[in-house]
Amino acid sequence: MYKNFELEFLTAHITFLQGLFHWLASVAFEILIPRRMEGQSTRRMNRFISSALMTIIIAMLSFLNRHVVFYENYMEMLKRCSVLWFKRFVWPIRPLTVLFVPSLMITFFCYRAFISPPDDVDEDGPNI
Repeated sequence: MYKNFELEFLTAHITFLQGLFHWLASVAFEILIPRRMEGQSTRRMNRFISSALMTIIIAMLSFLNRHVVFYENYMEMLKRCSVLWFKRFVWPIRPLTVLFVPSLMITFFCYRAFISPPDDVDEDGPNI
């Protein structure tokens, strides 16, 4: 499978691992954020759990780097996957590439949706 479907192999492998890493990191950050009415011991326990989860992520990445069969390490896998995606979907330029690249750039510039403050909303609906 690696020889004939390298892009598919890498995509499945990387998306699974990235999903796992991101999920564990999001749980760690969710626990780390202090809430109202939490005591000092609860905050200490939350910091412990969060640091334990981040340590698990680092240990998993270390284990993966040591046991990757076809590549040197995880970053090498990411680089190879990026090169294969570029060769398959961007270059040489095809008709849908002309639409793909601007659409991708617009998506990257829409990061403001994640950093904008929430709208003021009453029980009756949004304030306009």
